[in-house]
Formats: sequence, structure tokens, C-alpha cells
Amino acid sequence: MLTGIALGFALRSFQWPELLGRAISPTIMLMLFALGVAVGGNKALMADLPVLGGKALVLTVACVAGSIICIMAVRRFFPGAGPRRHADAGDGSEDAGAAMSLRHDREDGEGRA
Repeated sequence: MLTGIALGFALRSFQWPELLGRAISPTIMLMLFALGVAVGGNKALMADLPVLGGKALVLTVACVAGSIICIMAVRRFFPGAGPRRHADAGDGSEDAGAAMSLRHDREDGEGRA
């Protein structure tokens, strides 16, 4: 990974990094497909899949619960943290969805004056 970062940094002026950006999702899908084929072909792993799946479910629920607890703690102890709530339209706060959309458009090269 460090070699890839160094190569990307050294060759950032070329157009191929943009092409690589489009190839990332299909490559990840292909890797996940290959992993699924490998797991499906492993008899021992398939026999243990219900136990592993149960452990994965418990871990997922624990992670989500921990994240929610952390968010609640941050909002309680740091009231100004996070996106602003705009009770009335005249408070000058920005709609988070509109701000994200505007930022996305700018990253795509659109929306510039």
C-alpha cells in the first residue's frame, strides 16, 4: 500500500489515477466474488459458518450500539458538536444536505463560478 501511495504521489499529474478511480469498485466486487467462491469451496469453513455468522452478528450489533452510545455522549458533553440544528429558517445555519451536495458538485468540477 505504501508503494502505491508513493507511486500515486509521484505520478499524480498523469491521467491514469482518474481511470484507476473508476476501476476500484469493479475490482473490489471481483475480489469479494473470488472470496465467496473460496469460502464456498472450503468444507470446514462452511460447516462453521453458522457459528461464525452468529459471532459476526453479535460483533456488528455491539459496534453499532457502541457508536450510538458514543454519539449520545458527545452530543451530551459537547452540545455544539456535530451538524447544526436549524429550528427556524432565520438563524443563518446551513442545511447539511445542501452543503454536502454543494461540496460534492465542487469535487466533481461542477458548480464553480
